[in-house]
Amino acid sequence: MKINIFDPDLPLWRWVLNIPHMIALSFLWFVTSLPIITFVPATVALYDAIVKNMKPEIKGMYRRFFQTFKAELKRGIPMSLLWAGIAGLFLVGSYLLALISDTSEIWAFCTLIYPLMHIPPLLIFVWAIGIEARFVCSFRKLHENAFGILLLNKLKSLLILGIMVACYCACLILPALLSMLPALIVVLASIPMEQVLLPYCEQYEEN
Repeated sequence: MKINIFDPDLPLWRWVLNIPHMIALSFLWFVTSLPIITFVPATVALYDAIVKNMKPEIKGMYRRFFQTFKAELKRGIPMSLLWAGIAGLFLVGSYLLALISDTSEIWAFCTLIYPLMHIPPLLIFVWAIGIEARFVCSFRKLHENAFGILLLNKLKSLLILGIMVACYCACLILPALLSMLPALIVVLASIPMEQVLLPYCEQYEEN
């Protein structure tokens, strides 16, 4: 069976047509994340707009982005402060290790492995974003669920990490991709994330 690569119904071309939307949504994410304390509501809104509107090709993705962003402000600002604080601590640790890494081989080794300590918190944050976009739960329960899903889905979590690293490396090779990097990461990472979250969604809706 021959496949016409110019067939507009092919998934490839549907995603090509979505590139302008990915650029626009990435720009909206950047603008709404600028205050720093709003980067969690902005990220939840980006995930929600892409998964609920752009991927199934439903109109109104920009309206949904702003609606979700506004709805998430009250819950998202404390979460933004928490994760900004965690990121700040890691940055301070990296800076201090860089200062003393030349003093001994032990500190030099610690400097090399220290970035690996960023991975579990990063993946907990990623899962928390997906859960926040799908469910309503308390601040504490949100992060407990994110940690539990991380433990139960290690391979998919590593796949998500690989997607993020691959997108970053792709931008180094092709800087033009920076214009849609946030949306590109969400589009690709949402594939394994939704495979995990959808069964919980069905149980949640039944209850």
